[in-house]
Amino acid sequence: MHNTAIPRKHRTRTAWPPTHWLYTCILGVLSCTSPAFSQVPTFDELKAGYVQNLRACGALRVTYTVRTRITKDSVESLRAEQAILQEAVSNGIDGDVLQAARDRLDEIAAALPQGKATDVVVQDAYDLWTDHQGLQLRTPSPYHDFDGQFPDAPIVAPSDLVDSYPEIAVMSWPGDGQTATVWPGLKPDSPIKHGVVSQHTPADLTTARFPPLGYTRETWGHITQWHPIDQFFFADYPQNTVVSTVLQAGEDREAWLVRRIPPGSPRGPFLEAVIDPKRGFIPVSIRRFVLQRDDSEFDLDTCLSDTLEEIAPGAWYPLRTTVSKYSQDFRNRSKEAGGTVPALLSHHESWVVTHIDPDADMALVNYHVGLPDMTLYYDELTGKHRLVGGTAEDVDAVMDQILARRSAQAEEAITPLDQAGNARNTTSLQWLLFANVLGVLLVLLLYRIARR
Repeated sequence: MHNTAIPRKHRTRTAWPPTHWLYTCILGVLSCTSPAFSQVPTFDELKAGYVQNLRACGALRVTYTVRTRITKDSVESLRAEQAILQEAVSNGIDGDVLQAARDRLDEIAAALPQGKATDVVVQDAYDLWTDHQGLQLRTPSPYHDFDGQFPDAPIVAPSDLVDSYPEIAVMSWPGDGQTATVWPGLKPDSPIKHGVVSQHTPADLTTARFPPLGYTRETWGHITQWHPIDQFFFADYPQNTVVSTVLQAGEDREAWLVRRIPPGSPRGPFLEAVIDPKRGFIPVSIRRFVLQRDDSEFDLDTCLSDTLEEIAPGAWYPLRTTVSKYSQDFRNRSKEAGGTVPALLSHHESWVVTHIDPDADMALVNYHVGLPDMTLYYDELTGKHRLVGGTAEDVDAVMDQILARRSAQAEEAITPLDQAGNARNTTSLQWLLFANVLGVLLVLLLYRIARR
């Protein structure tokens, strides 16, 4: 879901209804004493405090932007790594090392953009509605320009998608193993409505990124789409340590430094965060790192919560977060045996909430909303295209129209959900976002193999 967006100048927030005041006040009173542990808390106790804060927010509507800057240095470093691996392959390596090198070369080839390396800036806009059971995510359609404003109109019936959201892509997922639907918006100058009905949680929606406290539940999967704050708490790391530390944010107050250790991987990646028990147990900083061959720590990425605000009594939310991701700089790799590779900033993300509504009115959202009549979609179970409210003959007629248009206009095509049109514009960007991190992990793999 790739787009350019004009963020709102001012963040807006709706008034809290009386029932929410009562509910959150009760939670606020109950949570007043929870940060004051008589001894060092366990990770599970800190996670319980975070979940309590999430529940205090109630059902959420969060409108936000994500501005991503990918540095030209990271592109140049990937090219240098490519040359190193190609030289190693040509010099004759075998076994697991050869296969790992070839796999990595494929990843780099998919990630590298054409032409001269330059900074790449992408801005995305999202509007998430969730009660943490199901979700509906709205984002500008790839077929239209975006004016920076999401409609407030309800999405209850399929006809609402045509009437109120012709220029907005909408994904709805009710959870519990039920189907997800994706409405990509109306294509200009096309008489055919397209859509997707997915029998499983969509597998290729990696361009969608969810805001802090946007966690739905584990059945959604796609942990890489969650915000780093939710990833920290809900990632499967069985071993955790907690020690006391001090926050220095105008006043010294107690906080907790938590380290999460992955199973069966002594060199990481590890997770480490400083958690503020006075503000919803939200991490004010997170870092993910690995141990290099000399046992020094190499940061893969960091996340800072710049602005924490109480959006309802007893409910805290990070309105602005900054994520920085790092890769190894293969342009300056040490020639000495055992030398480490220096780090460089590969890309930088700025997450800004432009509107937040705690205890949002979920009557305006239907997670089970279907697709409008006469919408063509791909049925994953049968491997065939179907038409909502249409017969097999109607499907054949629509497919004939598509074939006719395809011969006149090459870019007109029908694809399943997981290959929606916006994916064409974002595939290279996705690869570039993850390729540098994969490079760090490959170095660790090769190091382990070499020590066998």
